[in-house]
Amino acid sequence: PWKTTRLTKTSKPYHFLLSCQENITLFREGYSQKNGLYIPPAILWFGQYTCYDIYEDILYVSEYGKLTAFHLFTREKLWSHTYERFKPINPNNMPPQIAVTNQYIALQTENNSIRILDRNTKSTITEFYCSPFKIMKMEGNYIVTTMGIHNARCYDISQNGKEIWSVGYNHYNDIFIKDGYLIFEKKNNNLLCFYELKTGILKQQYNTSSNDGY
Repeated sequence: PWKTTRLTKTSKPYHFLLSCQENITLFREGYSQKNGLYIPPAILWFGQYTCYDIYEDILYVSEYGKLTAFHLFTREKLWSHTYERFKPINPNNMPPQIAVTNQYIALQTENNSIRILDRNTKSTITEFYCSPFKIMKMEGNYIVTTMGIHNARCYDISQNGKEIWSVGYNHYNDIFIKDGYLIFEKKNNNLLCFYELKTGILKQQYNTSSNDGY
């Protein structure tokens, strides 16, 4: 688990998030004020959230049938969104995934669908059906999902969730999105593949076990 541990800055000076899988800790570093008073380090809160995302000081937590938004520093509940559940998305009752950007909240439901909310108005923009997945990433109008093995699929929110391309792979993989590209990490051959989000075209690939420029 320690390999998945992340340290993230927040908007408050000296305040950081330490996350590892479902465990999140907000802590404050020790620092000295201008008047010389020393503020000691402190753990402000610890929580366990199976599926969550953080954007602009808001913690978005996805649970079965419900999305809840909390203030990051106080964990005060800001608002919630509920939806009707028909059946689990798979037999293992996998928790619903969530992804948040400046524009959208993408929420996996147990009804084999992805619901898109406007982040500012909290209203539903669209909902579309999709194949089951374990990982979801979003940038702009594009959502990419994968089960962590086999293929990744890309959906376009501006086309009401139309699947615009997919890429196949028969071994374990992970995905990341950055600057208009899907970064597809293929575990068994140490490849990082860069696919253009708009087209699904492979633009570059690097072997991470060699010194080929990555």
